Amino acid sequence: MAKQVWIDCDPGLDDAIALMVLASRPDAFSLRGITTAAGNQTGEKTFRNARRIGAYLGLQAPVARGADRPLRRPPLTAGDVHGEDGLAGMRAGNSLLPGDPRPAAEFLCDSLTAAEEPAVLIATGPLTNLAELFAREPGVKEKIDHITIMGGSLSGGNVTPYAEFNFCADPDAAQAVLCAGVPIHLLGLDVTHQAYLADEEIRAFGGLGTKHGGMVGDLMAFYAASYKKTGLPGTPVHDASAVLYEAEPSLFPGAEALSLEVVTSGERIGECVRKPGGPPNVRWVTSVRRAEFVEALFSCCR
Repeated sequence: MAKQVWIDCDPGLDDAIALMVLASRPDAFSLRGITTAAGNQTGEKTFRNARRIGAYLGLQAPVARGADRPLRRPPLTAGDVHGEDGLAGMRAGNSLLPGDPRPAAEFLCDSLTAAEEPAVLIATGPLTNLAELFAREPGVKEKIDHITIMGGSLSGGNVTPYAEFNFCADPDAAQAVLCAGVPIHLLGLDVTHQAYLADEEIRAFGGLGTKHGGMVGDLMAFYAASYKKTGLPGTPVHDASAVLYEAEPSLFPGAEALSLEVVTSGERIGECVRKPGGPPNVRWVTSVRRAEFVEALFSCCR
């Protein structure tokens, strides 16, 4: 049975690919809503990008605009990685899905409360909207089966030596969500750096001759430029990993139950740290079958 899914995102190149995976797997997902936050680009741009990508992919889900800034900090964006509009490399029209008039936290509260079965939330950006949701209506947590989050790291960061971008962009929200008491499946850099595309694989997506293949090829070719000096063997598909984890969990065979918290001040802000003696609050995903992951992504594009 298809899962009732809401995605909270900040498109963003890899968010766009995550939305493509959702669109290509109606067997696995019934997409009920998209919410956006500032992150990879400004709040205005990520909201427009979600609506543009949704229209391009033929999605029917409502799109609600969320936080334009973190809970307590100045905004952090990544236009140098994702381009001036946040979707550099994407050749798509300018049609837009209609926007829902409600702020993201209100939209999520209303739609989750009305849901007839437990919901799955997938979060691929800063967690500001979810932190605001739980502060606004703690009881809504009972309507959530679990949250799958792309964020965090236990092995060094990609925006500072310590912190992954989404958690660094709003560490206060990340800490609030990890401590909210909702089951959380967390895919940090430790696993998404294993879920990469080599250059020849990126070219192969473009060579499929399909709409989705061309989209992945174009976006990942631009994205790859940011990874040439990192020492990684390829370009990670961070956010799509969270969606493919929900569609095919067997692709990600390793996980640990951990007690984690997020550093919210000082030099190591945004870092994930283990909490000695604390009760487990996340299912920390540790491994991916990369060849099968790449094939699953190809299957979404054929």
